[in-house]
Amino acid sequence: MKSGSTPPPILKIVDSREPEESIRVPLKLVGWQQQELETGDFSFLESGGSRVLVERKTVGQLLFDLASGQLSRQLNALIAATDWPILVLEGQWVQTNGNLLGTSYTWEQVWNYLQTWQDKGIRLQLTTSPTHTVRRVQELASYYAKDMHESAQRRQPGSVYLDVLCHVKGVGPAKAHRLLERFGDLGGVAIASIDGIMEVPGFPRSLATRVWLFWRNGGKGGPGQ
Repeated sequence: MKSGSTPPPILKIVDSREPEESIRVPLKLVGWQQQELETGDFSFLESGGSRVLVERKTVGQLLFDLASGQLSRQLNALIAATDWPILVLEGQWVQTNGNLLGTSYTWEQVWNYLQTWQDKGIRLQLTTSPTHTVRRVQELASYYAKDMHESAQRRQPGSVYLDVLCHVKGVGPAKAHRLLERFGDLGGVAIASIDGIMEVPGFPRSLATRVWLFWRNGGKGGPGQ
């Protein structure tokens, strides 16, 4: 690496406070790096270069943190820190007389609460054990490394603007999101100059030209589109 150059991003990180034998060691053996994360327990890059953050909770810890208010604080921080927030819930959902794990919480109460967070953008995953969590986190890292998945392009939910921009060859969900952050809406992107688009991270002249041409070629992004 040349002096003064920016080091490459660490692709896959497991938080150094995660259990060593059951979580950190298996992931480090397959190339993950250990580091203390400010938010989440696992971090990896999606196809557009943005960070995906994963918070891991055992079912018991989930119920404890729900009661204390810690869970709401952590999930709010997760949503603020990434466009791709994931909550992994690990363990068995044991019920006694309708309540979970000896608490006063019912299944319905907990899952209505979780549904609210899904509506806010949290992506929910269920695992049964630390071994299952390790496997699922690796699967998620592979999943998010790809733009396309069989019949559809992966994108952030709920945005028609993102859908439109992702029709430009080379523009995935993360890059589309950056365009909208820079120019506000589709109208702003449509009137932007090539040089203006190039000011957005991840848009070299070739891609900026393709975006610019998209609005002037009847929804086609220039050569190769």
